[in-house]
Amino acid sequence: QARKPYDVRDVIEQYSQGHLNMMVRIKELQRRLDGTLGKPGMFLPGKGEDKEYPTIGARMIRLEDKLADRKWSEERGRHAAQVP
Repeated sequence: QARKPYDVRDVIEQYSQGHLNMMVRIKELQRRLDGTLGKPGMFLPGKGEDKEYPTIGARMIRLEDKLADRKWSEERGRHAAQVP
């Protein structure tokens, strides 16, 4: 069985269409990740501190801040108890 020769234009067109579809999917995935985790750099010090972002990243930052505050309070309480 002899194979038909490929039409180069068709091959390039199929490749381009596949590449475009892949880029659209990647963009959609990135948008969904940004909505869930938060955009990179969104939680840098001084940036958006007054806002309550509903993302997992923002929730983790708030939890870490609360734990750090609690630890600091406990250490301060222990130190105050040791001072005569």
